[in-house]
Amino acid sequence: MRKKIKQSGIQQLFLILVLILTCTLVMMTFSACSSSSDSDSDTTSDVSGDGKGGDDDLDNSLLKGTHYTGIFASTENTMWNQTANMVFDGSGDYNYNIIYDSTDESGNYSGEYTVAENGEFSLLETDAKGIVASDGQTTVFSDSEPAGLDDAIYLAMSIEKSTGISTSDLSGNFVVCEIRNDGSQLKASRYLFSFDGNGTYTANYLSDSDGSSGDISGMYSMAEDGELSISVNGLTKTFQGYLSSGGDKILIMDDDDDNEVMMMVGLKKPSRADITSFSGNFQLNQLGGDGDSQWVSSVNATADGSGSLTVEIINDSSGESGTYTVDYTISDDGSFQLVDVGEGVISADGNTVLIVGTDATEGIIMMIGIKKH
Repeated sequence: MRKKIKQSGIQQLFLILVLILTCTLVMMTFSACSSSSDSDSDTTSDVSGDGKGGDDDLDNSLLKGTHYTGIFASTENTMWNQTANMVFDGSGDYNYNIIYDSTDESGNYSGEYTVAENGEFSLLETDAKGIVASDGQTTVFSDSEPAGLDDAIYLAMSIEKSTGISTSDLSGNFVVCEIRNDGSQLKASRYLFSFDGNGTYTANYLSDSDGSSGDISGMYSMAEDGELSISVNGLTKTFQGYLSSGGDKILIMDDDDDNEVMMMVGLKKPSRADITSFSGNFQLNQLGGDGDSQWVSSVNATADGSGSLTVEIINDSSGESGTYTVDYTISDDGSFQLVDVGEGVISADGNTVLIVGTDATEGIIMMIGIKKH
């Protein structure tokens, strides 16, 4: 019994030593956590002005100022379009003021936004997501949730308003892609526009889902903030849009109540390009349709600079998912072809691609891609 009691005494002493050591470790851990918490608090304070909740993975300051925005949309297969001024404060808050809406909607709304370090963009408390160009001047986004907050799916593009723009800033050759609906079904065209820098342009059809061909011409003028007014000889209406401050991107919307809705996007042709001009990680937002139905999707795309594009579907209004590859070609004038999808152009810096599919038998599509940062 004494031997057993002796063993019990040693065990009790061992337990006491363990308890003392454990308490010491707990106190050391608590002290370290408190120090780390203070450090985290300081870090959050440093970035709270840049992103909602102090998220240091955000770069909301990239998106600031007033941006002209065009939306091409479908609600239960009824097409409509809208233009608006979006004002971003650079800290995560925005205001949305409708300029024109083909369904006569009006209003002024506000909300919050986020921009990730790689340019990925979200309008919080909505279903809209997209990407901001690295210079912050162009944003492309889409809503692919038909059962979402507004029952609509759409493709949208924004161009930051400028200062000191004149008519001479719009000059040279642009590939312009158009998607439209005249009340019957989705249609598309691809044009080559030549702006002379003095207010006159000529254009010719490169492809058209209706089979239209030939030349068109007209006049254009620029306001100091980049607003573009463009007329077509033989038509009574004038189209409105915006030119980017770099003079290489245009967005034109139809704001006339004539039962047709339309979005036109143009990129200036580069002086030279090749297959390596398209490489890296992009986000592509697109709207398409077949017959009376439409769909919207966004994808992550990786171009290898050699003619192969790997695509991963992020969001799709029709529920499609998966990863696939598609081939592409680029001519020395920047003309771009996504094989079996559509044709368009790549920008001079290689950071923007514009594609339209005009073969009605294969399905109409408009696709705008911006390179991730």
